[in-house]
Amino acid sequence: MILSEKKVVGTGNFGNNSTPIVGKMDLFVISSDGRMGILDFKCSPKEYSEFNDNEDPSKYDPAKIRTFQY
Repeated sequence: MILSEKKVVGTGNFGNNSTPIVGKMDLFVISSDGRMGILDFKCSPKEYSEFNDNEDPSKYDPAKIRTFQY
């Protein structure tokens, strides 16, 4: 089964913190043997993957910084 643009709403447990999760996966695949795969493409005109704490964070979207750091 292949699902595109699959909405995700729920809660994730990260350490001792429960965090709300809301988003959309670009592609969600379930194989005939029950294995699952997720593709979620990220793109941006800025190099978020190279962002470091010495840069001015006001130039960047905080959610995208967290996404690329993760």
